Amino acid sequence: MSVAHDSITGAHLGIRRMKEKVLSNFYWPGVDGNVTRYCRSCGVCQQTVKKGTVPRVPLEKVPLIHTPFKRVAIVGPINPPSEAGHRFILTLVDYAMRFAEAVPLRKIDTESVAEALVDIYMPKDGRSTTTTGRPSAESSLWKRRC
Repeated sequence: MSVAHDSITGAHLGIRRMKEKVLSNFYWPGVDGNVTRYCRSCGVCQQTVKKGTVPRVPLEKVPLIHTPFKRVAIVGPINPPSEAGHRFILTLVDYAMRFAEAVPLRKIDTESVAEALVDIYMPKDGRSTTTTGRPSAESSLWKRRC
């Protein structure tokens, strides 16, 4: 597909013309989906697509949030994964304080997400942390971080 799309003879002609070009010489089950995904993931095509050809995402009302750090989202899986093996992105957006943070994750199990959240929330500059003696402050995760 790279020859049909990326080479000098391919010239990034778009999905329809690339399908015609590929199907003139080859066929395999799922060729339409493969060609569509290949063209849509092409960096050159994404940067040069004509304005107005990509549908706009409708705007949504965002609820007023007064509690800091209330909204958290996980994006993924990401294909292909990063060179470091990260397949997900934990994104933390605080609409109350205008704070945003993104953390790459290899997996989205409870411990990975908790570690990332602790890394974001806990002081990173050596400040001491005072606890109330709760069992959560005695957990192995807490002790590893603090």
